[in-house]
Amino acid sequence: MKQATDAQLLVFSFIVEYKRRNDYFPTLKEIGEFLNQSPKAVHDKINALSKKGYLSKVGVRAYKIHEV
Repeated sequence: MKQATDAQLLVFSFIVEYKRRNDYFPTLKEIGEFLNQSPKAVHDKINALSKKGYLSKVGVRAYKIHEV
C-alpha cells in the first residue's frame, strides 16, 4: 500500500469516523464542509486513496475501508 498524504489521511480518518458514528458514509459535500474544501478537491483525494489501496468503491455512495 502506497503512503497517503496528510490531507488524504485526514479525509480517510473523517470517513472512517463518520461511518462508525452514523453507520453510513458521508457525502462529498459533508466531507468538504468539515474540511473546508470543495467537493471536487474531496473527490480527488478519495480517488487517490482508492488508487493507494485505502478504499474500494462498492456502490454509488459506499466504500470498503481497508485496514491500514
